[in-house]
Amino acid sequence: MEATTTASTPTPSTSNTMTVPPSSGTNSSTNPHAATSRNRSHQLSSLQVEVLEVKDLTGASAGPLYVELQLGEQRLRANVNSRRAMAAGARPEAVVFTQKKLEDLYKENLKFKLINKESKMVLGQSQLPVKKLMIGKKFEAFFNLAPPPVAGKRTAEVHAGPAIRLSVELMGPLRKEFRFLSDVVSKYYSTVDRTLDGAAAAGHAAQPYVANKWTLPLLVPFGVLLLAASPFMGVALTIGLPVFLPLLLLGLVAGLTMLIASIILALSSRAGRGRVEALVDPVIRKLTHTATGQQLLYETGPRPSPLRIAKTFAPKGRWERLVTSLILDTIGASSYLLPVLGEFTDLAWAPLFAVALHAMYSETSPYAHYVGLVEELLPFTDIIPTATLAWFRENGAALAKDLHISAVTGRRAGVVGAAGAGLAEGGPGSGASHGRL
Repeated sequence: MEATTTASTPTPSTSNTMTVPPSSGTNSSTNPHAATSRNRSHQLSSLQVEVLEVKDLTGASAGPLYVELQLGEQRLRANVNSRRAMAAGARPEAVVFTQKKLEDLYKENLKFKLINKESKMVLGQSQLPVKKLMIGKKFEAFFNLAPPPVAGKRTAEVHAGPAIRLSVELMGPLRKEFRFLSDVVSKYYSTVDRTLDGAAAAGHAAQPYVANKWTLPLLVPFGVLLLAASPFMGVALTIGLPVFLPLLLLGLVAGLTMLIASIILALSSRAGRGRVEALVDPVIRKLTHTATGQQLLYETGPRPSPLRIAKTFAPKGRWERLVTSLILDTIGASSYLLPVLGEFTDLAWAPLFAVALHAMYSETSPYAHYVGLVEELLPFTDIIPTATLAWFRENGAALAKDLHISAVTGRRAGVVGAAGAGLAEGGPGSGASHGRL
């Protein structure tokens, strides 16, 4: 099976849809988008397939065509629009398979055959493993169909089959913990939006009274009184510092709390969410566009191991790994901030540290994660920068080579510059260029 991926473009909804319900007999709408919505609400999974185009047809394949699609024991057919019908704006026919569990869909292969409706002759066939699809992302590709075997002929002697372009979209539920988190975040954002909209409306309503020219003169006496009392307040605070110190600390904590809350509220606003999404977009893309991320988010079967997750999100660049290693060592050494209790925090940090080391440096330092685990578990050894040393083990030779090349290039540039300056001073036309006989 050969597939050439094309750009994914949304296809208009079509009423030309056939649906295979799950085995429990749950009815699905004939509209694919309504079916998808109902599947989400009932935590079902669906696979929608649309036949977009057929190419490289021969004379023997003339006539009306259809595609027979098979997913496990379920079979459906979708008619293929002729070129004239497509030019007239006919929408492709879609089929929707539904299942109770996404894990069941993940185990299957989507098989499809192109069949002549009149002669019932199979013109070509192929298949697509469902687990290669990205959940929630429409996949469009051309598939070169393999011709059916012919008795007495080798495969190489059989004429190549046509190509078919399919649009396939897999939908499924999130895992329970991510579904719960998504609901909480959605409700939180909705509450923040309502609160900020209400505050903005109240501020807009109060603006005429605040901006009134009679408001400012009423505030002047209070300002003058506060300014006059400030020296006395300073003396009182100095004399009663032991008494006021707890109040000052309490006020400082309250101020920091309000500052942090304001920052969180600003980042939770519509504009702030846009900035946060731009920053976390690489992480989100790895979650939604990688096989490991899909298995972590969706109910596709067993969850990926922590090591596999770490390898997926581990930085690949040289300097990104250096920054990550410095951060890991800093977190490990931060246990010294709590002289005795800090050593107990290493019991939780040590396994995470070992997994991160193994994900980044298993090829160049296969034992670094063991060293890191022991270093974090033993008392008073957190000061050793194990991750940074592993980075130098991986990149030290290349870094030294780069520095050597830079130094040699710099010396050559200096020699060439000095030679050019000498030629300019002693070149033709200058007195120093004439020798004495």
